Amino acid sequence: MANAWERGEGPDELGALLAPPAATVREEWGLECPKCHRDDGLRIECLVVSALSVDGVAPAGDLEWSNGSLCMCNHCEHQDFVLEFRPLSPCIACGDPTPEGMPCPCLEPEEGQ
Repeated sequence: MANAWERGEGPDELGALLAPPAATVREEWGLECPKCHRDDGLRIECLVVSALSVDGVAPAGDLEWSNGSLCMCNHCEHQDFVLEFRPLSPCIACGDPTPEGMPCPCLEPEEGQ
């Protein structure tokens, strides 16, 4: 079953009101700390478009992050890129550990094919 990150979905207010909450951050976003394996307190460096006015600043768009965004665990303070916070699973073809939700290099076509 694909999680929200794999489906290309972000948080939205209506969806949050209608859908039952995910049991864990790992189930919803496919992320957990690679050091302490907790997933109930992660911080991610995000990009957000904001509206500036004389009255202040207000978010005006969706939050975005990528595998190259910085991520930090609130519990053990481990810090690395988001990609490193994706739990590893064995590839179904070759058995190599591969970040969940990411294609294994063995499954990608070789250049020139």
